[in-house]
Amino acid sequence: MNMTTRVVLRHFLLKTRNEISNTKVAQIDPFFQSFFTQNELKNILCSIYDAKALKELKLGAMSKAELLETIGDDTLILGYFLDLWDEEICQNASITAKGVCAVLDQLGLQSHYLRFKQISEWDSYDLNNYRSLQVKAGKICRVYGIYDAGTQQEEINSVTSPPKRFYESPDLADIAMKELINERQFQENDLHILSLIAGR
Repeated sequence: MNMTTRVVLRHFLLKTRNEISNTKVAQIDPFFQSFFTQNELKNILCSIYDAKALKELKLGAMSKAELLETIGDDTLILGYFLDLWDEEICQNASITAKGVCAVLDQLGLQSHYLRFKQISEWDSYDLNNYRSLQVKAGKICRVYGIYDAGTQQEEINSVTSPPKRFYESPDLADIAMKELINERQFQENDLHILSLIAGR
């Protein structure tokens, strides 16, 4: 899924969740009656309730129907999966030993040198090599944003107001930047395009 599709879908999912949560009647869509496993329903409930409430609920003794009834609202299911999506994006962009092994396993690179090298010992070559492997595995992608001309590439992660939208290619970002300039919202020297890594 490309970056634009992901952002648009996420926007509408969040909007839909808000609209559903503003309705008076909480309900579970019939689609979910036989969709989730018992463990998945328990995981959803674990994200909703604190430890004390979970102990009182006695999830282990509940049937799938009782678990669904306890969830009781589609917005809670949607919220749970939006949170999982956020976690997955963060995990894909971060670098952990477990993540490195997962990427290398996915690509069939069981004997790749990065599997055996401590992450704390990686240099820029190792990092770039791993990022290329993550792109190949579909875990991350390089995206392009339109930034104020005063923002430098090395400052990109500390920008307090990042662009509203990122583009899949520098060409798309360039077209959007030229539109902003043509609409006279900015002068030609006010903006430039920078790239960054984003989790998928």
